[in-house]
Amino acid sequence: FTPQVDFLADFAELKRLGATAFVAHPTGWWPVTKYNEEQKQILEKLPSPFLMEICNGANNIVSAFDYTDDSAVQIWDRLLRLGRVVHVLGNTDAHAHHGIGMVWNGVFAPHCNQPAILRSLGSGQNFVSDGPLVHLAMGRARMGGKAGPADRRQNLKITAIDSRGLASVRVVGDGKEILWSPCRGTAPFVKSLRIPKSVHQYVRVEVRSGDGRRAFSNPIYLS
Repeated sequence: FTPQVDFLADFAELKRLGATAFVAHPTGWWPVTKYNEEQKQILEKLPSPFLMEICNGANNIVSAFDYTDDSAVQIWDRLLRLGRVVHVLGNTDAHAHHGIGMVWNGVFAPHCNQPAILRSLGSGQNFVSDGPLVHLAMGRARMGGKAGPADRRQNLKITAIDSRGLASVRVVGDGKEILWSPCRGTAPFVKSLRIPKSVHQYVRVEVRSGDGRRAFSNPIYLS
């Protein structure tokens, strides 16, 4: 692979070659690098599905999440509302030893080997976390999958857990909060939720633990 310094062309060539490519730090990275609107809007031209980072641990020590990750989550919701299929990842971006393991991806794969893990990541069958665990299901659909009419007649099933106890669980549908549940140290959190008919595109879940750690599920896409 020889980069042509053309974002869209390079990304297309990587996919053609069968690489597992993802968009790193889509809005910039801590502490001072911020992308302009033109740099962010080019993501709207990427064909679905694609992988994008929503947490980059570079330069961080206490917590992996900072304001650049918050802005990455905002652009993720914007892309999802535009109908794009965007599966997310976390990345330590560990240029120093203290960053190793600061954020990680929990992958649901049938086998613990590289091909199976890469296939699952490419299908969005994972969550991004620096602490809690989270799982979503709606009928036969799971994270990264599409819920058809039969699945939509079922409730969204949320499971979350953290060794320090959970602080809150937030459900987002089509960019809007449809549930915020305080947990007060509950572990695990298990809930079945009816998704409003007004939500047409996707649902996803954010989890916070008692010590401030976070996890983001990949969406279940609605049809």
